[in-house]
Amino acid sequence: MPITYTPLRFPGGKSKIYPFIISLININDLRSCTYAEAFCGGAGLAMKLLLQGDVSKVILNDFDPAVFSIWNAVVNHPDELCSYIETVPLNMDQWYACRDTYRAADGPSLDLGKAAFYLNRTNRSGILTGGVIGGKAQAGIYKIDARFNREALCKKVRDISARAKDIELHNLDALAFMKTVAPNMDGSSLIYLDPPYVQKGPGLYENSFTDNDHRELAKSIRSYKGKWMVTYDTDDLVDELYAPSEDWDITVGEIKVGYSAASARNIATERLVLGPGVKMPEGQHYIHNNKLATAPYQFTG
Repeated sequence: MPITYTPLRFPGGKSKIYPFIISLININDLRSCTYAEAFCGGAGLAMKLLLQGDVSKVILNDFDPAVFSIWNAVVNHPDELCSYIETVPLNMDQWYACRDTYRAADGPSLDLGKAAFYLNRTNRSGILTGGVIGGKAQAGIYKIDARFNREALCKKVRDISARAKDIELHNLDALAFMKTVAPNMDGSSLIYLDPPYVQKGPGLYENSFTDNDHRELAKSIRSYKGKWMVTYDTDDLVDELYAPSEDWDITVGEIKVGYSAASARNIATERLVLGPGVKMPEGQHYIHNNKLATAPYQFTG
């Protein structure tokens, strides 16, 4: 099983595209750059890049106050978070208490970070608004503690917090991030934007996008002069918003990610867009079993 560096579980997490990102970083001479994620979520890819020494700094942004609170706890309050992880009861009474804290929150806080961390590790697929592993009656094969390895989680928290000076956190909507944070990044930086899915986003994310949100984000990205990369689900709206033209020299294609370690089944295809001036690694964008394999690459523009 591939090594993971984030203590979080997140639907649509992008750590599996690490082999592609490394190839892209190398061909664009971006080793040791500043790497930013405008929709960081579980930040599995960002943490792997930082902790393996591929980039020198990461900027994590997420508009969800619960997600931001988790990362603030991990990066800036590791002792308190680890004490919580090591001692918190793993039972339904605690789950309900954390759910109540999450539902009542009106902004970021350390208490929200701890409660959201708990829900992320005890809910199905890590979805904060999802159901608990094993069901409320705890009658399933897997129980509430199935994904809560206290020792392993604390190690990941401490490994990340040890690099706190190289991690910058923001709690902004993506448009504000692109207007206020992105312009201050130098030309050797790379911003990765992985917006909520057009089709499945409303069922997966607390802050899903409307069609107009997707349009406004595309406008903001279009005006940004630095290096950027976008991934999306395949959808007509995405193809409309990210269409190459004479005055927008972007590269559009798709990336295929295999989620089965044993076979080439369960392949997810996503739209991949690289900003002007960002070179595409040649003909190798099928990722399977955590390795970059050679496969035909289909460009749409």
